[in-house]
Amino acid sequence: MEINLDCKQFLLAVKQIVDCVKTEEVTVSISKNKGKNVLALSGSGNGTSLCRYLPDAILDNISDNEGFTIRIEILQKLLRGRKNIMLKHDRDNSPQKVLFKAPRSKSSKYAGHFICIPYEPVDFDIPKDGIDIVMNSDEHVVFSDVLKAVSLTPQYQKEDTILSLSIKMGRDGTYVGCGDAYHMAYYRNVDSISEHEIEFKMAQQTMDTIDKLSMGLEYTLRISNARIYASNELFRISTESLSTDGAVAFESIQELATTLLNKEAFASMTILASELLSILENLGAIFERGVPIVLKFVGRGNVELSIETNYGSAKDIRHVSAISSNKSKLFGIDRYTLKDLFGLVPKQILDIKFFVKDETGEPWVTCAEVPLKVGSVLYVSCLTPVPKRKGT
Repeated sequence: MEINLDCKQFLLAVKQIVDCVKTEEVTVSISKNKGKNVLALSGSGNGTSLCRYLPDAILDNISDNEGFTIRIEILQKLLRGRKNIMLKHDRDNSPQKVLFKAPRSKSSKYAGHFICIPYEPVDFDIPKDGIDIVMNSDEHVVFSDVLKAVSLTPQYQKEDTILSLSIKMGRDGTYVGCGDAYHMAYYRNVDSISEHEIEFKMAQQTMDTIDKLSMGLEYTLRISNARIYASNELFRISTESLSTDGAVAFESIQELATTLLNKEAFASMTILASELLSILENLGAIFERGVPIVLKFVGRGNVELSIETNYGSAKDIRHVSAISSNKSKLFGIDRYTLKDLFGLVPKQILDIKFFVKDETGEPWVTCAEVPLKVGSVLYVSCLTPVPKRKGT
C-alpha cells in the first residue's frame, strides 16, 4: 500500500483522535474505508473509538483489510513542519516496516522507515437496533449554539474530569443539562419536539468532538443500549452512554431549574456579562483561592463587589439596575464558577436573580436565563458563605 498525505490535515485528524480518546499511550491505525478509496485513521481508548476519513489523501494499491498501526508520537514528529509525505507499507515482505519519503527539494532529501505495530482494526459497525437522531445542517447550527452555551468545565474536580452532557427529547420539548455540584447550565426548547422519547448521557467533550468533526454537514446519532454512535462521510464514532464522575443527575438540574423559574427572587440585577467578567478580573488581582467575592446591594440601583484577602483588599461599585428586599444581605460569589458560566455568553445582558434554594435559607444560588436564537439557557451557581470581616 502507498499513501500520499497532506501533513497538516493528517496531524489535525491525529489531534482530534488524541483529544477524544484521552489515553496516555495512543496508537493510530491507518487503513482504507471499506468499499471506498478513502483513507481511514482510527484510534480508541476510555470506552470511545473514533475514525476520521481523509478523502484528500491519495491511495494506491491498498485493499479493504490492509493497514498498519503506529504510535502517535512517531507520527507527530515525522509530519510536523512538513507539507506532504509519502508512506509505503509492504505487508507481505516487510510487515513491520513502513517507508517514508518527503518531496525532494533543491537542498534536502528526507527519507527513511519506522517500525509499526501489528494492525489493530477498530470495530465501527453500527448495530441495527436503536433510535436514530438525524441532525441536518440547519439543526446542526442550532445545536452547535446550544452546545457552546452549556459547555461548562469542572472547577473543583481533577484536571482530567469531564462533565457529562444530558440530553432529553420528546413530545414536551428538548432539554440539555450540564453541571457539577457548584454550577449548572440548563437548556430548554419546548418547540423542538420529537416523536420518540429519548434520554441519554455522554461525555461533554465527546459531543463537542462530534459537533466539530461533522463540519456543519448532516450526521446521524444512533442511541443503542449502552452505546452511542455518530457518523457521516467525514467520521464515525462509538462511545459509551454514561454519567461521568463529578456530574450531577439531569433530574436534579431540571428540578432545580424548574423550581427557580417559578420562584420569587430575593434580589436581582441587570448587567452585561462582559462587564461582570471585567469586574471579576479587576478584583482577581488580589484574589485568593477559597475566598469569595462579596456582593452587596447599596441602593439607587448600585451593587458593590469587594474582596479582602491576605494580599490586600479591593472594591468596585457599579450602577446595574439592582433591586433587593434586604440591602444588608451579603452574597458570596465564586470567581471561577461565574467566569465559567457567563464567559459562555459575554455579549448578553444578564438578568441575574438571587434565590433561597429551600426553606432553611441555605444555600443561596444565582441564576440568569439567557435567550438563544432558539430556546434559552438557565445558568445556576451556588453561592459561597461570606467570611466574617475584621471587627465584626
